[in-house]
Amino acid sequence: MVGTCLTCKVHEKMNKGDIPKWYKEIGNDSLLPPILNRNKDYSMENKSKFKKETPKITDISVSVNIDKEESGKWLFYWASDPQESYTLINDPKTAYNNEDNHGLIKLNKDGEANIELNCPQPYKVDKITYPRHVHYTLEKDGEWDEKIRTYIITCELNLKQFDEILDNKSHIILNALDEKSFEEYHIPDTHNLNQKSLNELTKSKKTLKIKKFIKSILKNYPELEKLVDQKKLNILDIPIVTYCEKKECDASSKLLEQLIDSGFTNVLEYPGGNVEYKNKSKKDDKEPDDKEEKTVKITDDIYDINKDNETLVYEGIKYKHNILKEELYYQDNLIGIWNGQDIEWKTEGDKMKHVVRVNEKLNEKKEDKEDKEDKESSDEEEESSDEEEGKPIKQNDKLDELKRILNLNTNKSIKSIDEKTLGGKSKNKNETSNVSVKDKSYISKKRFDEEFKGWGWRFSFYQ
Repeated sequence: MVGTCLTCKVHEKMNKGDIPKWYKEIGNDSLLPPILNRNKDYSMENKSKFKKETPKITDISVSVNIDKEESGKWLFYWASDPQESYTLINDPKTAYNNEDNHGLIKLNKDGEANIELNCPQPYKVDKITYPRHVHYTLEKDGEWDEKIRTYIITCELNLKQFDEILDNKSHIILNALDEKSFEEYHIPDTHNLNQKSLNELTKSKKTLKIKKFIKSILKNYPELEKLVDQKKLNILDIPIVTYCEKKECDASSKLLEQLIDSGFTNVLEYPGGNVEYKNKSKKDDKEPDDKEEKTVKITDDIYDINKDNETLVYEGIKYKHNILKEELYYQDNLIGIWNGQDIEWKTEGDKMKHVVRVNEKLNEKKEDKEDKEDKESSDEEEESSDEEEGKPIKQNDKLDELKRILNLNTNKSIKSIDEKTLGGKSKNKNETSNVSVKDKSYISKKRFDEEFKGWGWRFSFYQ
């Protein structure tokens, strides 16, 4: 399960030149990592024995190009260990515990080198989570230089790794393309956050917008939602994967950078995107629609953070939501506070009024359903009647229908009926069942009601 990286850049905030507090706590009074200070194999005294060294790749492989450094110099690099649990953000002491994720390489004549390592884990210092990164130092004047360089690391997932994450719902997966592209095709069980919608926002507004969006889709990830609700996972530390159309597309890497800039540091990228996933689906003879899709879109209208208010639908009832104050209003009356999951009602009376609104809504739906069923039933009867008009009707059926229409009293004896109309004779003066109808121009009840102009039929009755 080895993949490669990368979008890397120097993260200036991490190059202050101060010895980290946790270094001092473990007795390392230097900017250099403990392994350089304690392991004689990396001492400059043994420079003649130096040889290229890379860590054993056990996780996601990261490849970083180093350039614009002094040619022919030795470079030592190190990073935190691979992440064992994506929802657990460790302290630096724990994150660097094994010290196995390091390497040694010599720069070429152009001052360049390519370093390889396992994807490092983010870690938290003083409630601030630092994104995945790698440090390196160069030999200088026969010593290791304490001017430490730091690169932000973007770890990339291969198809197999991505499939695993998708099935396990261990990460929120974001499509970075525009809404139109997302609707045309997207990987099932993923969500749309157009990176371009964040471009013109200030850092604070961008952070607020992303937070609101993540909260709105969190219900689709029960395990993550549970950890957030229990305050075991900060919303900024939620594991996220970005993707776009294909490897050449840069929208996903741009979204990833925007996420990091907004404080969301537990992020990965799936560069294969729609194209690779679609090809995989074809090979597996499996349609993407086989998976249940639960998508949430972000639009400038819904998530316009320049607006103070938005519409919030709770149990089918629309309320006005003040975004900044988290206040909920019904017809301009304050009814409670929205805590992100539920309403904290202002009074019990406001809660009961809501219950009434919900019941009224349900009754309306029930009535609409009943009206629809009645209409469908009526249409079916009419259709059935129309069908019967075109079907051959047995003589007994004709007679029964005619007797019903004319409201004949079957207790009366029918002596004779005009043969031109019905034909046949009664064998018994109290018997009516043998009366027959020969007239093929019989009309149905519906047609009778529509065309009847008055009594013009000739009947002869005698007792």
